[in-house]
Amino acid sequence: MVRWTAVVLAGGRSSRFGSDKVRIRLGEHRMIDLVIAGIGEGAPVIVVGPDPGSLPASVALVREQPPFGGPVAGLAAALPLVTTPLLAVLAADMPAAAAHLVDLVHGIQAHADGLVPVDPSGRQQVLSAVYRVGPLAGRWIA
Repeated sequence: MVRWTAVVLAGGRSSRFGSDKVRIRLGEHRMIDLVIAGIGEGAPVIVVGPDPGSLPASVALVREQPPFGGPVAGLAAALPLVTTPLLAVLAADMPAAAAHLVDLVHGIQAHADGLVPVDPSGRQQVLSAVYRVGPLAGRWIA
């Protein structure tokens, strides 16, 4: 069994969207709840950002420094809590992408430091990817 941790980046301001994307409802559920549900029970989950309220008890919550510092600050805040060899990063406004994380975790090659999917338009989706913790921790954690 591949051991991995899911890191959900939820620290953005949603300024272009106009309201907090993490708390917006899609049907009966908040977007953050759909993302966490999509990850499933196979991995610990760390949410990075302001407290969205009512997270499952099993989900860890940390805040990036500085607040709204971006994805790198979010990963740096989460890394000290990661105890698995792999982490899957997912933006909190990508609920459909969560289903692909398990495939990415199982698809990472032994020699690769990460696996980043490419969307249909050819763009790399670095906020829906899997990375080896060792290389990340060696660069960001002193």
